[in-house]
Amino acid sequence: MEHLRVLECTKDRGKNIDLAAGWATKEYASIFEEIAHTLIDPYVLDRLQLSTAYHSDESTNDQQKDADRYFNLIVRMIATRAWSMSHYSICHPDKWAGSLHTDTHTAKEAFFSVRDDAKLIGLAWQRMSQPDDATDHQACC
Repeated sequence: MEHLRVLECTKDRGKNIDLAAGWATKEYASIFEEIAHTLIDPYVLDRLQLSTAYHSDESTNDQQKDADRYFNLIVRMIATRAWSMSHYSICHPDKWAGSLHTDTHTAKEAFFSVRDDAKLIGLAWQRMSQPDDATDHQACC
C-alpha cells in the first residue's frame, strides 16, 4: 500500500515535499516494522499454512523449512527496502529535504545534520589542498 501513498503524494506539490522531508528524516523506517509484522500476523501465517497446530514429524519439518524461507524472505525484503531508501537520508541533495519537514524540531535536526556534513566536507577540502609531502597530490587533487 505504500506505493499507492507515494503515487498519491506525487499529485500535490505540498504532499510531495512532505514525503521527501519524511524520507530525508528516516520516516521510511516505519515501513520496515509493517513488513516485519507479517512474521507474526495470524492471517498471513494461516494463508501460508504456517500454523502452530500439531502435525506429524515430516509435516513439521516441511513447515519449519517453509517458516525459515519466509523469515529469510522478510529479512531480505526489509534489507532491500532499507538499502533502496537510505540514500534519501544520507546523500545530498535528497538529505536537504529534511529541513522542510513540518515538525520544527525534526527540520532543525535535519538542517544541523546537513550543516555538519558541509563542515566536514570543507575541512576535508582544506586539508586536501594544503601541501603535504606525505600526500600524493596527483592522485587526490
